[in-house]
Amino acid sequence: MATVSEDCMIKLWHLGEFEQKSSETRGNIEPYITLRGHTAPIFACDSKGDILFTGGLEGFVKVWNIPPVNQVN
Repeated sequence: MATVSEDCMIKLWHLGEFEQKSSETRGNIEPYITLRGHTAPIFACDSKGDILFTGGLEGFVKVWNIPPVNQVN
C-alpha cells in the first residue's frame, strides 16, 4: 500500500505483516520505504503492477519503480 501526504513524501507499507507488527509495536508501524522527490504536497497516487504514479501541487506526475519488500534494507 502507498500513502502520500502534504509533507512531500510517499510511504510504502507491507500489508502482509501489518496486523502482526501492529500488535508487536503497539500500533507504531513504520513503512518499509519512504520515497522523496516531490517539492510540494502530494495529493494523488495510483499504481499499475510495480509502477507507482504520484502527483501534486507542483504540477508534475512522477513515476516510481516499487521495490519489493525483500530488496529493501
